[in-house]
Amino acid sequence: MRVLGIDLSLTRTGVGIIDHAEPQCVARAEIVESSGRRAESLLDRDRRLYRIAAGVLEHATDDTTLVGIEMGVTARVAGGSLWDRAGCWWRIVHALHRRNVRVVSVNPATLKKWATGRGNADKSDVSVAMARLWPDVDSPSNDGWDGLAAASMCAQHLEWPVPSRAHHAESLARVDWLDGRKAS
Repeated sequence: MRVLGIDLSLTRTGVGIIDHAEPQCVARAEIVESSGRRAESLLDRDRRLYRIAAGVLEHATDDTTLVGIEMGVTARVAGGSLWDRAGCWWRIVHALHRRNVRVVSVNPATLKKWATGRGNADKSDVSVAMARLWPDVDSPSNDGWDGLAAASMCAQHLEWPVPSRAHHAESLARVDWLDGRKAS
């Protein structure tokens, strides 16, 4: 069985992957890179979002049980970036639901608090905490560590044999795990 964690970005999407194994689970962090400009045509932007989603969905195998995806940013962003990120987020969530994969959204502050014990931690703090939690994993960027944090939360929720810290339980309780019920 597999869980995924997704830290969606229009440039460097982090994907954390944990495969269930005994006595320990096997984890890795991947990146889906993309480039583009806000001034591109709608067709070019649509194609870019398709490529990002396809790159993420490559990691969702038939045995993927649960996916944690960081909630979308609601801050005001100039140009089409906010719309593009939201469109890509929904494209990925929809595709996973169509595959009958459980998906939960994780608040960014909850993810940071789970990883570091502080909800206002920055990406480098999350990276350090995750590297300590998973010392055998290499990540190409901070985004990969964020994705692995979301995947780790999912694995802990499923009670898989993954590393944990005392402060994790509080953040796990803040996620609406029922939201990730199987699509019908």
